[in-house]
Amino acid sequence: MPTNNNFGITRAGVLDFSGANNPEWVSNLGFSYSAGTFTIHDAQGTALSATNPAWVTLQSKASPGRLQTYKVTANQDFIDDAGASEIIGNLFGVVTGVAWAQDMPFYLYAVGNDAETAIAFMISRIPHATRSPVAAAIGAPDDAVSDSVGDFFSLDSLDESLFDENPCLCIGSFRMRMSSSDDHTVQTLTDQDGIGRFHEDTSFTMPAAQNGAGGAAPAAGTYLLANGGTAPVFTANSYTYFIKKSGLCHLIYGFTGDGGTDGSGAVQTRIPLPIAAIQNPSPNIMSLSGQAIIQDPTNGATLVFATLPGDELSILAFYETGTAASASQLADFSNGDRTIAGEAIFQIDGVSTT
Repeated sequence: MPTNNNFGITRAGVLDFSGANNPEWVSNLGFSYSAGTFTIHDAQGTALSATNPAWVTLQSKASPGRLQTYKVTANQDFIDDAGASEIIGNLFGVVTGVAWAQDMPFYLYAVGNDAETAIAFMISRIPHATRSPVAAAIGAPDDAVSDSVGDFFSLDSLDESLFDENPCLCIGSFRMRMSSSDDHTVQTLTDQDGIGRFHEDTSFTMPAAQNGAGGAAPAAGTYLLANGGTAPVFTANSYTYFIKKSGLCHLIYGFTGDGGTDGSGAVQTRIPLPIAAIQNPSPNIMSLSGQAIIQDPTNGATLVFATLPGDELSILAFYETGTAASASQLADFSNGDRTIAGEAIFQIDGVSTT
């Protein structure tokens, strides 16, 4: 029963609005954080209901190329470390037992079910997914399995098999921090958080002693990996990164001065990435683009390539000519002034498929 040329209500009670026929359409959604609970509700903070619904339009799974509009009639929420946590034990790709005491961006997704009748709201560290991960990679308050970078976490407990590998839409972002108990706390919301906000211009800080090859993080207060040797300690350390909604990560780092412990070992100089890079068929081919200046007592100042070492997707290594034989080594950082400074851009890994 249309009321004008722009919108109407169908006999089934579904809003027939021209905007609903646009891909990635979201209407009447907002979120808030209070007393340890993160809540999805309507745009003004009122509870969603049959008479106050929200709307999300996704690609159709059953009919590819068509759109499916979902009516959302109930709030969804989760409790964090400030309360009786429902998200504890989900690592999202970081090292267990090591606090991430800096803001980390998380992205809010609307995920359709198999029957295309319901939306589940989920969060992830990656912003560019168009399809949810496999069921084993979807965590929930009753299932703490979101351990990899490309995993999702559902705000409500559900049957993950009904929402896996389905069309999804990244609709907003917020920030959390993780304690050494592997629990997460949502940070006080600002006008840079919210529906339609993605922190693309926010500079985030990579904490020391986090991430690393096979879960082996750098030593406390440092960024370089021991990698079978001894990592040098620098006097001053800076490591910031930006994440674009397209999934690109831009990192800028600088470590300077002789801070004490000298490097040793004929092993590659490596630092962790803040988030894993995408897998490519051939190591070091279009996986990551970057350069750095390395100054050490052994070789002086050298311009080097900064790229993936080939055996790890969350590590940055440094090469003079792009081959393993020319890699910077920890032993080069002997007693004396030293510097590693550079930047790199890479595509973030995608959703978990196994």
